[in-house]
Amino acid sequence: MRKLPIPSPHAQADQQPIEGIKPLRADHRPTLGHNLRASRERLGLQQVDVAEHLCMTGASVSNWEKDANVPDMETLFKLCKLYDVTLDELTGFTTTTYRSLSMTERQLVEQYRKLDPHGLQIVGSVMKMEVERVQAESLRKARQIVRLRDFFMPASAGIGEYLPEGDNYQWLSVYQTPETERADMIVHVSGDSMRPTLKDGDQLLIQQTETLSVGELGVFLVNGDGYVKELGKGCLVSHNRKYKDIRFSDYDDVRCVGRVLGLLDESDIAVEA
Repeated sequence: MRKLPIPSPHAQADQQPIEGIKPLRADHRPTLGHNLRASRERLGLQQVDVAEHLCMTGASVSNWEKDANVPDMETLFKLCKLYDVTLDELTGFTTTTYRSLSMTERQLVEQYRKLDPHGLQIVGSVMKMEVERVQAESLRKARQIVRLRDFFMPASAGIGEYLPEGDNYQWLSVYQTPETERADMIVHVSGDSMRPTLKDGDQLLIQQTETLSVGELGVFLVNGDGYVKELGKGCLVSHNRKYKDIRFSDYDDVRCVGRVLGLLDESDIAVEA
């Protein structure tokens, strides 16, 4: 099998960079995309030629060479055969890199090389999932945290419950999102009169305000009882038609506690170290 030519240090000064390929810094190893393109152009092939050989689209080949995507292991082996290079040459794996591996890492590399295409595909899929999991965990730890008042007493989506003011809450740490950043408190739903929009047990992100527009969802106090409803004209609207709307007169004490911004998901609750 032919090896890729390695230019001497004296010849490098006379070389011109291939058009479209950025010159590499001396302290950086070539990327897979760079090697794929260099191997293709060495044989005088176009991206469309490679795409037709692999029964794929030209966009796939282009994305590989731009390092926007990575071919799966089966495709990598096909590319090695097409370009007449080893997988080590294509990926830029060198002896120096191998020497830097621990004994456990070397054993994994040797076991990896013994796999057939089916095994390589399975290992590749598992590795991709695990890398995504680790990256997601890293992002989660980097997310900003805000603290909101989480009220013990729920707002009723049914017959109404007393929603007292004062110290009837605990502080809850949540991850910063556009909704949690605007919220002032968390109120829990009790009952089913707002189904299917809201259900019993939902945790609502509430922005404290004394005024709402007709059609907005909010938390209200009517003669001391707490409700989560849609504001209608002279009434509080239930989305579950089994329940009547709550109509009030000038003699009723109706106050708006806040606007419903959205639901707090379990994944939004911060896990602090």
